[in-house]
Amino acid sequence: MTIQEALDRVDRMKPNQLEAEEKIRMLSKLDQMIWNEVFTTYLIGWEPGQETQPDGYWPSPFDPPGIHERPQPVPTDVPLVPKPSYGSDTDTSTELLVESPYDEIYPFYLAAQIDLINQEFDLYSNNQALYNNAYQTYVDYVHRTYPPRGRITRWRL
Repeated sequence: MTIQEALDRVDRMKPNQLEAEEKIRMLSKLDQMIWNEVFTTYLIGWEPGQETQPDGYWPSPFDPPGIHERPQPVPTDVPLVPKPSYGSDTDTSTELLVESPYDEIYPFYLAAQIDLINQEFDLYSNNQALYNNAYQTYVDYVHRTYPPRGRITRWRL
């Protein structure tokens, strides 16, 4: 989803008087938070063909003890995506960090922030719950899909 798509989507969902610059600032804050919490923790961009382990899969906490005799290296050659920062001079065709189908977090986050600014606390609560659910779904997907960034080399039971 691009910045412009997120802005258009939230304007259709929730007509508002906020300037585009303010909503872009909100998107920048959200993407920086996602970058800090998710992209620095997991090897986003790692593909299954890039594993460096001899058996070709990441150990599971449900594997029997002792099944992996030696530490299994974590790939270190996956570069970290640059930390995003959007402002009024940012091109609105810039892609946001979270890819489809998990990009629903952006309009939900913007809608919640608009409701908070307008002091519509019941609506804020609803939109914040939608955002929290979408964000947790994305984090769960990342946790299932990508290995941690160099901190854990194997599971130990």
